Amino acid sequence: MPPMTASDHTSAARSVEFSRAGDQLMESQSEVQWIIFDCSPMNYIDTQAVGALVSIAAEYEAIGIQILLANCRWRVRQMLSDAGFVENLGSDRIFSTVHDATVHIQQRSVERAVEQKEPGPVMMESAL
Repeated sequence: MPPMTASDHTSAARSVEFSRAGDQLMESQSEVQWIIFDCSPMNYIDTQAVGALVSIAAEYEAIGIQILLANCRWRVRQMLSDAGFVENLGSDRIFSTVHDATVHIQQRSVERAVEQKEPGPVMMESAL
């Protein structure tokens, strides 16, 4: 096995950091119901990454949290569709802008609050 490069170490550190953040989120007692991924820096996504996104979204869905994607470039949207993200999770998880995703969350929260006659969740920003 070849030695790890600096880039490999950075990627591994980010993966561990993301995993820890996810574990903390899953263990927290907060009322998190939605996570928006801002995909604007992504120029390309391969099938393995789409599979990972589908797995992550399914894990969070199991605990009542929905993953939304925003600012996806055309190529990324096409790959998400071709690789099964849209088929597995639906096209209603992909938005043109973060604002559109936020408006969707607010509308869904109001609908749920009306159905349950409870106040909707408070929106919070967090950088992961």
